[in-house]
Amino acid sequence: PEVKPVDTVKKQDPVVTPKPKNLANPPWVPQAPTAKWADDTFQNGCEEASVLSVKYWLLSQNPSMKSLESEITAMAKWQREQYGSSVDTDANDTAQRLLREYLKLEDQARIEVVKDISVKTLRELALRSDTVVLLPTDGRDLGNPNFKPPGPTTHMLVLYDYDTTTDEFIVQDPGTRLGKDYRYSSGVLYGALSDYPTGKHLPRTGDFKNVIVVTAK
Repeated sequence: PEVKPVDTVKKQDPVVTPKPKNLANPPWVPQAPTAKWADDTFQNGCEEASVLSVKYWLLSQNPSMKSLESEITAMAKWQREQYGSSVDTDANDTAQRLLREYLKLEDQARIEVVKDISVKTLRELALRSDTVVLLPTDGRDLGNPNFKPPGPTTHMLVLYDYDTTTDEFIVQDPGTRLGKDYRYSSGVLYGALSDYPTGKHLPRTGDFKNVIVVTAK
């Protein structure tokens, strides 16, 4: 089995001090920006869309849907050329291949893969204004009524806020045209959190609650 780099993997994120929300939210980036859902690139573009949301959050920009479509297409092509596939990337490969190698975001942000994260730590991270979290999930367990049934088995989205009153996580979900500022109960989203293997919809070998934590410098 692949040995993960020790500097990118933690067993449990330390307790963080919540900050008031005073920075712009990450932009919503749909994985099919111009609704070309029949195209395999966009059907499987949730990782690309999620990392582009991070990129433009760090840049404080809101790109056009046409430019996002071009970027997702280019990123998928690069992955196929470099790694043979652009369908699914697990948390570690999404961080390394897309955030570090392709987008080269390490100068602008601290990028960490955190293993076995708790729901308490997710709530704390979501309240930070300088942090977003990329979550690999089993989309069927999200129960989103806007997904084409039964929902995607592998789906990544961007967590950026938490409503302490309603106990809801607030995300940018790339998998539906209604995914902007979408709310999931913390129990539902944490229950659906499940890292998946890199490849083409390979079966999971366990329920790994691994996430990518991106903190602006």
